Amino acid sequence: MKIGLIVETSQMFRMPVIEDELCRAAERYGHTVFNYTNDTTCAKNGLLGAVLLNSGAVDLVVTGCGTGVGAIIAANCFAGVQCGFVADPCDAQMVRELNMVNSVAMPFSKDFGNEGVLNLRFCFDILLRPMQIPSYITPETHKGAEATKIEIDDIKAICQVPVKDVLRELDESYVRAALDSSVFRLNFFENCRDPEMAALIREKL
Repeated sequence: MKIGLIVETSQMFRMPVIEDELCRAAERYGHTVFNYTNDTTCAKNGLLGAVLLNSGAVDLVVTGCGTGVGAIIAANCFAGVQCGFVADPCDAQMVRELNMVNSVAMPFSKDFGNEGVLNLRFCFDILLRPMQIPSYITPETHKGAEATKIEIDDIKAICQVPVKDVLRELDESYVRAALDSSVFRLNFFENCRDPEMAALIREKL
């Protein structure tokens, strides 16, 4: 699995810890982390995450801000993104098994006490380990969760504008501010599975 890490600008000071713990879990389970953090706002990070997911450049986005709330609001503005909130390992289990998200928003400052690093470690371990459906999630519950995800995907497809159309409408300077970085140019075009989106972004950049 390819994982995109996007941390909001106010939490850049905690980046070494976040990236280290995420990479630790990813390495343990054979995943690859790409740090797409662009030192910018939650709104622009929402666009960046949507581009990464809708293009197939990553399979999961890990994002966050001080409380995680701004990050989740921004992420869920976009079609093709289902972002769940993860503040502790229990949340990590729920969003993975019941909500089947492709993005998670985390609070990187609120309640980040003495054991904040351990909390990150346990959250990332649960998010990235091989799927293990716990006993309290019955086959019927799992089937219902799958149906709910399909329902939400269908609603978002009607209610929200496709990301490629969003990119076409946005001012080039905004797109550059949200996306452009040496890391983006190095990794996105190599991993993007949507040639039309890649061409559109090259034009905007």
